[in-house]
Amino acid sequence: MATFTYKGKNVSGASVKETVEAPDKYAVYEIARKNEHTVSSVEETKAWSLGGFLNMEKINLYLSRVKSDELVALTRNLSSMMKAGLPLTRALSVIERQTKNIRLKKIMKDVREDINKGKQFNEGLAAFPKVFSELYIAMVRAGEEGGQLSDSLQTLSIQMERSSSLKKKIKGAMIYPSIVIVVMVIIGVVMMIYVVPSITATFKGMKVELPMTTKILIGTSDFMSQHALLVIFGIIGFVVGFSAVLRTHVGKRVSHYLVTRIPVIGNIVKEVNSARTARSLSSLLKAGVDVISSI
Repeated sequence: MATFTYKGKNVSGASVKETVEAPDKYAVYEIARKNEHTVSSVEETKAWSLGGFLNMEKINLYLSRVKSDELVALTRNLSSMMKAGLPLTRALSVIERQTKNIRLKKIMKDVREDINKGKQFNEGLAAFPKVFSELYIAMVRAGEEGGQLSDSLQTLSIQMERSSSLKKKIKGAMIYPSIVIVVMVIIGVVMMIYVVPSITATFKGMKVELPMTTKILIGTSDFMSQHALLVIFGIIGFVVGFSAVLRTHVGKRVSHYLVTRIPVIGNIVKEVNSARTARSLSSLLKAGVDVISSI
């Protein structure tokens, strides 16, 4: 037997809500008829579950992100379907059904509903600034105004694919030095906590005046060995805090100012940004955006 909850009205017209046990929904209607109730809706009452209590669908929606490769595929597919003659709303509906990313699925649904309400495509995309950049929205707007939306989307997909490829190359090149730095920090902390204290006793037994740098090293080692957990959590907190600061407007300006002045790395950063700027300007101008707006 399953548990069902039905809503309806009694003979006097008052609203009623009853929970009954029945083998199926059809039996619920029979029970309601015997109680002289008219039924408007019937829902099965599911057993309590942690997933239902936590609303896993909303949690997954909040945690999911739209990756750059998914955005490139979305843009390319939209362009291809529109060139094949499909209306924009139909193309968005196809993307919505095919994608496995629940966040992207919801975005496509909301954008399609906005278009059905009379909004422009670029206006629907502008509601999701964390997914669609100003460059993306500007090129879509130019394509809509010029009647060449499919061409603008194709140009945009090519530009995004090249930018994504460039980012992957940079990240790949930075993996090795990042691993080396992390390993160096770990080795340094381990040596300060476990190795240096064993040598400290020798220096203290010499009863001579030690250089200031040696005193600082011994003091740091004593503190880290006596407060190992504090040091570990402090390093973790510093990394998390530093990452959070870099995401702020001021943090980005300071970090960008410093990075461009680092030897070797600064030149690479400047060249990467120059290439990205030239490619973006080219794509915007090709899509029909005027020079001032592009800049």
